[in-house]
Amino acid sequence: METGNQENDSEANAAIQRRLKRLEGQIQGLQRMIEDQRDSLEVFHQFLAVRAAIDEAAALYLEQEITQCLLNPEPQKEHIAMLLRSCLRC
Repeated sequence: METGNQENDSEANAAIQRRLKRLEGQIQGLQRMIEDQRDSLEVFHQFLAVRAAIDEAAALYLEQEITQCLLNPEPQKEHIAMLLRSCLRC
């Protein structure tokens, strides 16, 4: 039987996987647009959409990691600090 934390972890992982699958489709669509020599503005907008989707997936992953660190019986302050420093460099 899964605990509440494990269930939430599984749900968060599933949500991240769904986003990544959607991203995979967006990137394939972008490749087709370039192959078909679609309008450059349309292609550029698709690049922006892909980047935004990646940012959303990364934010969801970061939230999950920090939540797990905080729920740990001994909060992992160094790991959280490292994650936040990495995020701020983006």
